[in-house]
Amino acid sequence: MIFIKNFLKSVFKEIVRYSIGVLILVLISLVVGLIISKIFGKSLTTVYQVIGVIIMSIGVLSIIGTKTIMLGHSYSLSKHVVGGNLVTREDIKMLFQGQRFSIFMGISGLLIVLIGWVV
Repeated sequence: MIFIKNFLKSVFKEIVRYSIGVLILVLISLVVGLIISKIFGKSLTTVYQVIGVIIMSIGVLSIIGTKTIMLGHSYSLSKHVVGGNLVTREDIKMLFQGQRFSIFMGISGLLIVLIGWVV
């Protein structure tokens, strides 16, 4: 019971931490989009949608890069030189971190696109 309570507490802390990060990224992107819109005279909706798509694309490229690195021949060779078990744990950790970053960027970009449609 205590394990489940501690687990849920740590999950909640992670969700709050990522939510704050998403909020900060969205606010910074909105300010940058407003400045770009004023400087170039473009529609605020268009600028926000483009910024949102760029941020989502960064997340997609992150997952593609992580998988490409892990499937690369030179990476596989270096894994065998360094050691077996520890590198496998690091591979899994790297894969999950790449997916977390991708989800973070995807949610942020989606929020910016949605704000662009509302504005």
